[in-house]
Amino acid sequence: MPDYDFKTLNDKEFEVLCADLIGSEFGERFERFKPGKDSGVDGRYFESDGNEVVLQCKHWANSPFSKLLNYLEKEEKPKLDKLKPRKYLLAISNPISRSEKAKIRIALSPYIGRDDDIFAKEDLNYLLGKFPECERNSYKLWLHSASVLSFIAQSGIMGRSEFSLDEIIQKSARYAITEKHEQAIKVLENLGVIIISGDPGVGKTTLAEHLCLHYVSNEFQFINIAEDISEGESVFSKEAKQIFYFDDFLGRNYLEALRGHEGAHIGAFIRRIAGTKNKKFVLTSRSTILNQGKFLIDAFEHEKLHNNEFELRIDALKLIDKARILYNHIWHSGLSEEFREVFYTDKRYRAVIEHKNFNPRIINYITDPARRESEKVEEYWPYILRSLTDPARIWEHPFNVQLDHAQRTIVLLVVLEGKSYSERALSIAYHRLLGRPGNQTLRGAHDLSGHLRFLTGSFLNRVFSGGSDVSYNLFNPSIGDYVLRRYANDVAMLRDAVICMRSQNCVSTLTNLKNAQFLDEKLVRSICISALSEATTEGLENYEIAYIALLCFQLIPPYQKIDLIPEAVKFLVRAGSVSDSSYLLFVVKCALELDWITSDAAVDFIFRNIEDVLNDDDITETLAILTLLSKHPAHDNLLEVLNERVIAIASDSLGEFIEITDAFAGLAPGEDDRAEEKLVDMVMQKFDELGLEINRSDAGLIVRSIDVGGQLESYQENSYDGDEREYHHVRPSGPDEVDDLFDRG
Repeated sequence: MPDYDFKTLNDKEFEVLCADLIGSEFGERFERFKPGKDSGVDGRYFESDGNEVVLQCKHWANSPFSKLLNYLEKEEKPKLDKLKPRKYLLAISNPISRSEKAKIRIALSPYIGRDDDIFAKEDLNYLLGKFPECERNSYKLWLHSASVLSFIAQSGIMGRSEFSLDEIIQKSARYAITEKHEQAIKVLENLGVIIISGDPGVGKTTLAEHLCLHYVSNEFQFINIAEDISEGESVFSKEAKQIFYFDDFLGRNYLEALRGHEGAHIGAFIRRIAGTKNKKFVLTSRSTILNQGKFLIDAFEHEKLHNNEFELRIDALKLIDKARILYNHIWHSGLSEEFREVFYTDKRYRAVIEHKNFNPRIINYITDPARRESEKVEEYWPYILRSLTDPARIWEHPFNVQLDHAQRTIVLLVVLEGKSYSERALSIAYHRLLGRPGNQTLRGAHDLSGHLRFLTGSFLNRVFSGGSDVSYNLFNPSIGDYVLRRYANDVAMLRDAVICMRSQNCVSTLTNLKNAQFLDEKLVRSICISALSEATTEGLENYEIAYIALLCFQLIPPYQKIDLIPEAVKFLVRAGSVSDSSYLLFVVKCALELDWITSDAAVDFIFRNIEDVLNDDDITETLAILTLLSKHPAHDNLLEVLNERVIAIASDSLGEFIEITDAFAGLAPGEDDRAEEKLVDMVMQKFDELGLEINRSDAGLIVRSIDVGGQLESYQENSYDGDEREYHHVRPSGPDEVDDLFDRG
């Protein structure tokens, strides 16, 4: 038998559950009324003789029995004296004894005729065991069911995930099922892929996590893609039911300079999932970044991907959905009654949900007792208004007042990394900073471990990646936005951080600040020069190839020559490989143009790295290098080797090389030969666009590397016209529905 305490439900959700359960027990449908003053009636039905049976629900799970009994005597009994129902049923979330049931019956006499007309915690759990469909109907309750938790624990997905599904379940009490939730499920069912986009704090990640939970509970294996789409490809199983999740897939804080091949790689994986019935793919992105991504990445311009986009914008949330979000947060916040009352005074809750800056992240923050700036009730409402008017203040006060210089620096390092930062790498970077001139103030009363313990749970998340591997990421993505803006003018600190971190991700974040116009281009250049100068002095072989390659990429033309760059480039050409950094081919091309390296060195580099050429950008850069080597004796041999490499790339993954489904449009079932002919034409056209040659016979061999008939059949089975989608409102809303929700009766 289930054993719920019902604390994940708010009072309105508890009423719905009780009406469903007790209605199933009596074989009757309880008539329900809109939230608000109920005069003692949460549900009712009429017996065959016309007599009214009334249901009343009291969700007082955190209150002692004596307080509940007193309330029933003083408040509910007078309502019943006016109603005079023939039969009265009472549902309460409290666990009560036999004698306590009798006390309630006596207190509400003569309207409760028998003790078993009172449904307490134990009775409701018994009914849940008897009517399991009611458990499923109550989303939050169902998430905590033994069957769901057992499947999650046994499926092995906990260890795979950068975040814990158990944590999502624990946070689910605050989750409000909005119209967007229902629409998102429909998109996934029809298309298999959904891209949830919207402004920071709108609730993209929360919705995405609950979509993943929905499918995990239906026996889908959960795959969290943390850094790169290759993580999903490596565990893709043709037969297994799998749901893939890629949060903020285009960049964490500001637009990361995704190169075209990375976008194409993601686009190909999206198409692969969309054509597979037992796979789902959930992605999130900020609206501004997704829009720029579409502009930068040709793959996102493909019409099939537009069908998968599901824009989640806060202005698209209905007022009642915003009200439910606020109501849930207040109910489960742990705020004392005096602080809760602040929202109800003069209906201030309406000012919150109607505010232009309303979003779930701010609501979560202002309803968290631990994050208040003051314990004085009279200062709570001004704090709420300040937080709504200027959302940056959410992190300004705790960051500047509650953290010391050392702790702020640690947060900055994690922000600059942009992704999960390993504890070991963080420790090395931090201690390098300690040794630099002017950083004596970083030596506080606590060591790094003490600082990390203090920051975890407020500014940072501590993530176990398996075994003894520990890493840190931001507790909330908006911290990154605030911290980057705060340090945008602190060039000395940014320079020290880049030099001490020695991280490709750190340089990328710096570049993003420049692209977002928070840092002057000359300042970014000076920081990169300082970092490269220090690396050259210490010995380039002590640094990661990717870090040096990106610094060179940032400093090579259109800037004038810098004396230290040729030495770094020669090192990269000698010791690096394309697998180390996707920027190396560009660096080699520029170095050859500027006579920093010899033709023989470039030829040797290409021969050594040809197997690491993987995508269109790599192919284009390699061809550009070969053009510069047109007079070298090895040119023709290199061109032949490159041509063979591209044939191998296309044969290994034709779906990433061309858009296979374009060949299937307009074809009828069984037209495999026509599909194959069209695919051959597309392969030959793609080779021509790349500047390579291929005969029709070799193109045919590439096409036959896939099951054309099976792909065509799958396409026709899963073909879906996005224009035919119809979304229906799941709940009607009226002008008084918000007030009714917040009315405490």
